[in-house]
Amino acid sequence: MSIRTPNAVTASYCLFGKQAAFSCFIGTQTAIFREGLGCTLIHGRTEEALRAQSPGLPPPVPASNPEALYPEGERVDLETIPPGIDRAALKAGVEAAFARVDPKQPHHRTRALVVVYDGRIVAERYATGFEPIMPLLGWSMAKTATNALVGLRVQDGKLALAARALLPEWHDSRREITLDQLLHMTSGLAFSEDYEAADTSDVEKMLYLKGDMSAYAAEKPLEHTPGTYWSYSSGTTNIIARVLRQSFADEQEYLRFPRERLFEPIGCIAPFWSRMPRAYSLAHPIFTPRRAIGRGSAFCICAMAYGRADVCCRKIGSQTA
Repeated sequence: MSIRTPNAVTASYCLFGKQAAFSCFIGTQTAIFREGLGCTLIHGRTEEALRAQSPGLPPPVPASNPEALYPEGERVDLETIPPGIDRAALKAGVEAAFARVDPKQPHHRTRALVVVYDGRIVAERYATGFEPIMPLLGWSMAKTATNALVGLRVQDGKLALAARALLPEWHDSRREITLDQLLHMTSGLAFSEDYEAADTSDVEKMLYLKGDMSAYAAEKPLEHTPGTYWSYSSGTTNIIARVLRQSFADEQEYLRFPRERLFEPIGCIAPFWSRMPRAYSLAHPIFTPRRAIGRGSAFCICAMAYGRADVCCRKIGSQTA
């Protein structure tokens, strides 16, 4: 089946073969689906080599109990609101999230909204065509989770925040960049995070044209002295993910790590993370809207990793979606 949009974007997919091809004005990419890993672009490796990574991974996440109350299951009671919540303000907040800010935009930007109070869902709304059980891309929520995973490796003694000379190709002043500076996005590396630039920006080249995202981000020169300048950079997160990968001797252990050490313990169930074949990055988490929250929030994820509230606030504040 093929779909073509007015913006000259063509998507073709085969449900039974679990393969998809995507074309737009900047290139064409083909992806395969692998149980436990999600979708991965075929870039730099053969399909056979990519599929060989799947054995040994955890089985698919079991479905939640539809009768049990969230977060143990999928049942939601929006009529029983805890005392102290301003219903009018809550309703107004939900409406504002789906308001069309730009009249030129034909569609709402918000696809799903879930409000949790004291562990229970007190409000939720979905755009037309979306529903609670539909898995959605988590996009830059991966930044917070990646930092938390690094925190777990620090806790395990496998990584150090003060570590320098993080990548073998950094032979110049980039050797002085610390892991902590990468986590705070103060590495000083050049990187354009502009999705509306007249020319193709660094982030667009990295996401759509490069097979090894971390290598592309790592080859950027220093624009500022490390630790002196903050700049939001998805390239930095890919570098962090590469450093994280380097802390594992076994690729299967690395691929199991997010689910076994972070998501399952806090009840934040992600069916899988889409991955690039050579990017090392955890790329995009695939969640249903309710499961993206799990039994807590970004603070809960970070607290699980660092075990300290002060570190937690600092880490989440430095890399936010």
